[in-house]
Amino acid sequence: MNEIFARDLNGEIVSPSDQGYDELINSIWDTMKTAAELNNGYHTPDEVRRILGEIIGQEVDESVTLLPPFYVDYGKHIKIGKGCFIQQCCTFFGRGGITLGEHVLIGPKVNIITINHDSDPENRSATYGRPVVIEDKVWIGINATILPGVRVGYGAIIGANSCLLYTSPSPRGSEMCIRDSSNVAHITGHRILGKGKAAFEVSALGFGVMGMTYNRSQHPDKKQCIRLLHEAVDRGVTLFDTAIIYGPLTNENLAGEALAEFKGRINVTTKFGHEVIDGKGTGRQDSRPETIRRYCEESLHRLQLDSLPMFYQHRADPNTPAEEVASTIADLMKEGKVQHWGMCEVNAETIHKAHAVCPLTAIQSEYHLMHRLVEENGVLDACRELGIGFVPYSPLNRGFLGGCINEYTVFDPNNDNRQTLPRFQAEAMRANTRIVNVLQAFGRTRGMTSTQVALGWLLQKAPWIVPIPGTTKLAHLEENLRTLEFTLSPEEWKELENAVAAIPVVGDRYNAEQQRQ
Repeated sequence: MNEIFARDLNGEIVSPSDQGYDELINSIWDTMKTAAELNNGYHTPDEVRRILGEIIGQEVDESVTLLPPFYVDYGKHIKIGKGCFIQQCCTFFGRGGITLGEHVLIGPKVNIITINHDSDPENRSATYGRPVVIEDKVWIGINATILPGVRVGYGAIIGANSCLLYTSPSPRGSEMCIRDSSNVAHITGHRILGKGKAAFEVSALGFGVMGMTYNRSQHPDKKQCIRLLHEAVDRGVTLFDTAIIYGPLTNENLAGEALAEFKGRINVTTKFGHEVIDGKGTGRQDSRPETIRRYCEESLHRLQLDSLPMFYQHRADPNTPAEEVASTIADLMKEGKVQHWGMCEVNAETIHKAHAVCPLTAIQSEYHLMHRLVEENGVLDACRELGIGFVPYSPLNRGFLGGCINEYTVFDPNNDNRQTLPRFQAEAMRANTRIVNVLQAFGRTRGMTSTQVALGWLLQKAPWIVPIPGTTKLAHLEENLRTLEFTLSPEEWKELENAVAAIPVVGDRYNAEQQRQ
């Protein structure tokens, strides 16, 4: 099913321009007002059955199972978890949006509704709230009512005579999408970064937002970038990565504008540490406690969040001990402003010191087939020992392993740091193309692209590793996500490692000044 439509309770297609549309809206409005009675104090089972009978237009007897809550309005995003069975005649309301997880079964005559504020008969259009998001393999029984701004995931089955209303306004516009799962890549696998109280469940692949505004040459306009980020959410990505220095500030602003509506469903992580004054990076590091606090408040504002899912120290500050940084983050956690924390490009000793004060959830460092230093310097060993997750940034070596960059590539001199990196000079790229050729040859007999080979190699290294490739193209997002469809043996991956290791990498990853940071 690929059409976009809305149906009334008789199964007839209705659009905003049709004659019966206003009548349908009024009918649903009356249902919402009646259902709202369920929030007014305690109700006996008989009273609940009476109210539900008014909603569905017929008597509800004791044979109907009453599954609470009948009315939910927490002001925050509601997620109905994976594998739940919502019995018939339940009503869920939510002012922060509602997400139905995978394999949820929704019984007959269930109402799933979001609203913005209290009932206002004179201004009905203003009642429509955040979208109801229906994820994979959700079964919706007959005569269910789901509104507004419905987005139906892949493989959903819609029962007869159900009312799936797409209305305006909603944060994502008027749309209801039913997609064929055979045509679209969708990620369902999850991984855990960290352990115990520091544990953080995320999608097996994340999304690096940086290149949408910063250091990756030309990029699409904001509208196109937001559309792609929404597409990533729809396809199951739950981890999005940005930082204060990206722009500076513009990348966080984009992430906030695009992803704030998915609070509670996805996680946007950001980073502090690089000094930014008047919107410009100074090249210095500043992780003093007062600076971390200020950066935290500013990031919360730009990302439109109440709490940061994860706050990384982007680079170590030589003037502020790791223990002091960890203590400041621990205080921010107690205040509810930070949920998890991590560090970037630090050594094993620093990891141990910081983790002893405040348990780390993840370490983020460069890691890919052309840069495997973390295997040699004890960083991965420390993560394994302490139960800390690892997030490889630039998992494709800044796009190079994807095979689309060569000695003739021209980088934007005003917005691309690759032109300054020794490894991206013409002679180095010419020599290193041999490594890309190895990945292409390896993937050719397995139906994989060089990108998928590079990402797959990282994913199989450990179950607590979550790469965060970035892109500005839907085709590349699709390619990245389909990496998880391939399963290779350890012997095959070892064959790849040996073939790549036989080719010397030409050029350092950073120049001398950048390497010092």
